[in-house]
Amino acid sequence: MSDLLVARRAALAGAAVGLRYFAALAELPRELKSDGSVVTEADRAVEAAIREVLGAARPDDAILGEEAGQTGGCGALEVRT
Repeated sequence: MSDLLVARRAALAGAAVGLRYFAALAELPRELKSDGSVVTEADRAVEAAIREVLGAARPDDAILGEEAGQTGGCGALEVRT
């Protein structure tokens, strides 16, 4: 599968998860990370969905995400939510 198709699938998976949180976004509990930025359950869920798609398509690649840091080994794919 091409990188473009993998990226598209990952983006659509993240969007589908994010949309479930959209209506209640203002009510979601917010946490402050050590750098002062805000993170919610929605942020973590979207990143997890994207990681799932990327990990399945490229199991040998590293994934670097804002919420869960780096996983994997070789090349790096950055996940920004």
